[in-house]
Amino acid sequence: IPISKQISMTNPSTKARKYYVTDTGLRNAILGVDEIETQSDEKGVLLETAVFNHTFRLMFSIDHQIRYQGYYYSEETEKDIILDLSKSIGGVFPIEVKNGHCGDDDIKKLKVAMNRLDSPFGFIICKEQVGLQDNIMIIPGWIFLLSC
Repeated sequence: IPISKQISMTNPSTKARKYYVTDTGLRNAILGVDEIETQSDEKGVLLETAVFNHTFRLMFSIDHQIRYQGYYYSEETEKDIILDLSKSIGGVFPIEVKNGHCGDDDIKKLKVAMNRLDSPFGFIICKEQVGLQDNIMIIPGWIFLLSC
């Protein structure tokens, strides 16, 4: 089931559409993935999928609407997930998921997306960093998944 949609105001994205599977174990079984510790790309995909699924549950808990589509933003920068709470609290919050370290370039790209979306706040989910910089909360994935 495709649950990702591209938002583009002027140009279509050159990246492939994203698909998230609700059950990552089933995904791994279908794709034949059995060694996640040695495959860094697989860790990143699983972390992004877990954050995406958690974000959907969070959106439902806040505004009690069932959504079948998640969003990623692509114009100048692509963001992994858009937390759309515009109907309930009037805000749209971009989320970038990094399997490793978050750098200054990631913060700059998130700021561009925040400006385009008129977003007051953004998140970068990474491996171990914690911080707050220019209305961007940088937190490890396990903390994000334990929150809310």
